[in-house]
Order: sequence, then C-alpha cells, then structure tokens
Amino acid sequence: MHTFPAESAAMYAHNRRHIFEALDGHFGGGWYHLLQLPLLYERLLIAFALPGAVLLWRDRRSVRPLTIAYFAMILVIYGFFTAVATMMPAFTYPVHALVWTLIGYGLYRCASWLSGQFSVRPTTMLTGLLIASGLYSLGMPYLLAYRSADNAERNDRIHNATVLRDLDTARYGKRIIINLPPYEDVALMFYHDMNAYSGVPERARFDSLVRAGHTFAAYTGHDAAPLPDYVSQNNTVVLIDQHLR
Repeated sequence: MHTFPAESAAMYAHNRRHIFEALDGHFGGGWYHLLQLPLLYERLLIAFALPGAVLLWRDRRSVRPLTIAYFAMILVIYGFFTAVATMMPAFTYPVHALVWTLIGYGLYRCASWLSGQFSVRPTTMLTGLLIASGLYSLGMPYLLAYRSADNAERNDRIHNATVLRDLDTARYGKRIIINLPPYEDVALMFYHDMNAYSGVPERARFDSLVRAGHTFAAYTGHDAAPLPDYVSQNNTVVLIDQHLR
C-alpha cells in the first residue's frame, strides 16, 4: 500500500463494490453458494458432508473448542459471501479443505458402519467406497458427451481458438485487445504475446485509458455481448471484424 498508494486505493475501492454491487453479472441469491456445492464437491461426495458434520459434532473424542472453531470458519465464510451482492463459487475456497474433511469423515464413518453390517474389514469397505466415489467423480458420461462432434459448446471453443490463433499480430500486436468472450482472453494471450481482456471497460474507465494514451483493438461482437457505441464509434479504436461465438 505504501509503495503503490494510488493502485492500492483503486483496488480497495473496486473490492468494496463487491459488497453492495453484483459486478460483472456475478449475482445469485440467498441459496447461491449452497447450490454450488454439487459443482465444487460432486453430488455423490457432498452427500457425505452433512452426516460427517453431525457425527463430528457429536463425537465425544473431539476437542469441543476446536470443533466449534472448525464449524465457525465454514459458517462465517458462507454467511459473509451469502450476504454480499457479488457471488462467485471461488469465494468459498478458503474453507474448501474443511468441507473436504467433513466429506472424508462422513465416508470413513459410513464405511465403518457398513463393515459392521456386512462383516467386512473397515479398510476394505473404505477402499471400495473411495474407488466407487472416485470413478463417479470422473464424470465419464459427461466427458464422452462433451467430446462429441455434435457438442455446440465444444465446437464454439474450437472455432474461437482458430480465429484467435490466426490473429494478424503485425496489425494489432501493439494494441490492447478487448471485447472477447469470457475466458477467451486467456486463449488469445496463450497464442500471442499481447494484452487481451474479455468484455469492455466501463465508459468512464475506457475514456480515461484512451486519454492516457492506451490504444485498443476490439472484436466487433460475439454471441455473449455486442460492442458498445462508445467503443465502436471511437476513432482511435481499430475494429476486428471477425465473429466469435
């Protein structure tokens, strides 16, 4: 903060906006982070988190102050990021390992109970559960469907990659490339040594960057969003008339 006071102030101001504004379309609702649990931990595995939490709370061998602190960390993170306006799955990553531990404890206790019911060694039952859950988590049906030649999303990514790979760097290489679809800025920078950003800056920020001497090239549009007038009508911007999906 002391070395770069202006940059730090700008970033802190931007980060504070996440609390009251749903930035970049990242909005959700009161159930948003709970609905993301299957995405983060897989449907089958996250089912073991609740019994794992209940059994850990009731386990007399646990040190109660540590158990309370353990659950408090999870509740504070999920509670805070449920209250703010901007919502993204990655916001709960600080307690990711704690939730996986609950899943693991639930699996362990389930394996112990099943081994008693079927007279099987606990380690054998636990190994079987881990292998079964691991194979399920690979999502082979999804992977096979995704790699199908009829998958429109995959075909769009292949189309965009071809367009970005063949960009005329001699013409655009010194400019900042904007108005790319989400995540395609990373793909363009993979192919070329240049700066690229998905979407476009807000008008006030864009105008300030132009006044500061930065030059831009912008894709004229893609399926996610058209190019706004304050960019397309700016005579310092070079338009890239290629359609991205």
